[in-house]
Amino acid sequence: MTRQLSQLITQEKNRALVPLFCVWGQYAHTDAPLFSNVFGVASQTVRVRDTPDTLAATPLADLAADIAAAGHHPLTAPEAMAQTLHHLAQRAFRWHPEGWDARQQNLVLPRDTIRAWERQQRAWDTVIVRDFHAFRQTLTTIPGMGPVYGAGLLAEIGPIERFSSDKVWA
Repeated sequence: MTRQLSQLITQEKNRALVPLFCVWGQYAHTDAPLFSNVFGVASQTVRVRDTPDTLAATPLADLAADIAAAGHHPLTAPEAMAQTLHHLAQRAFRWHPEGWDARQQNLVLPRDTIRAWERQQRAWDTVIVRDFHAFRQTLTTIPGMGPVYGAGLLAEIGPIERFSSDKVWA
């Protein structure tokens, strides 16, 4: 189920890039300093709350403060991000004000869907981790192997006791 949710999240993020481009242009593909995660909390907060027109009219210091406050973790260079957002907002596609609500929904609905699936995925991962610890295993001693991937591998290979030795077939 976790794999299927990951695929759904990836597909929804890919679909969400189309309306994002239609409003913000090169938002997801800029070389200038911007958010490391287009779908992160800080990016989504600023992008969904503001239209390009309102963002372009916001003073840089206020925008930088908003960016810094929006993230859960300290962001590096919110001033540079504000400058980049200002530039993108000035170059963004302009929509008739009556059409903005529809555009806004095109940005909000994928965000809400992604967040709902991510919550479901975290819930599944919690159950998987809890159940995984009930098995005697050493898979998580492998560097990079966490309990969720370990549980998937354990489900594929079954109990290790079913193998007569640790020798690899030639």
